[in-house]
Amino acid sequence: MASAQSNVKAPWEEYDKLIHNRQALTALGPTLFGDQVDLYSGTLSFSNVDVDVPGNSLAISIGRSLTVTNRQGYSLTDLSFADWDLEVPRLSGVFASTTGWASACTHNGNGQPPTAPSARGAMFLASEY
Repeated sequence: MASAQSNVKAPWEEYDKLIHNRQALTALGPTLFGDQVDLYSGTLSFSNVDVDVPGNSLAISIGRSLTVTNRQGYSLTDLSFADWDLEVPRLSGVFASTTGWASACTHNGNGQPPTAPSARGAMFLASEY
């Protein structure tokens, strides 16, 4: 029993480890809880990523964001995520209404899309859209 008691240290012998652990604490960052504060307007918002699919450099994730506002327009029966905005990946573009997003090139135009007419009778060149 004497050997088992010899390994026990008194609290003052372990005090230097306690002090070292307190000194090693660091701040966890300005977005610890996913919050963001706009320093200009004071607006508070939260964001969270629910699903993140790893892969190439394209971000494939589903998340949600909340901007804290007055809840006067919401009823008591609204669900808890009624005021969260869904954040999903999306692509957008501007396309000619006559040709759509994919136009078939029937002539050898060196890969350029055809000229598209506008609503006012003018023409959009391929380099303009």
